[in-house]
Amino acid sequence: MTCADSVSLQESFPPVGGLTAATLNAGLHALLARDKRPVHYYSLTELPLTDRGKINRRIFLEWILINDSRLRRLR
Repeated sequence: MTCADSVSLQESFPPVGGLTAATLNAGLHALLARDKRPVHYYSLTELPLTDRGKINRRIFLEWILINDSRLRRLR
């Protein structure tokens, strides 16, 4: 994956700061049923994209498995 295949999120969003999985889950509590809420939350520096501009889930899952530096699990 090259930089041309991904889009940087650092320019669009501020650093994570005080954002935690608990605050995200609390915000989704009223919107989604418990079984529909994500189990894990990640902060990403860039999104892996397909050649059509969609999120490449396969690459994203690879990043999780190899503990890639472009993502950080929120706790």
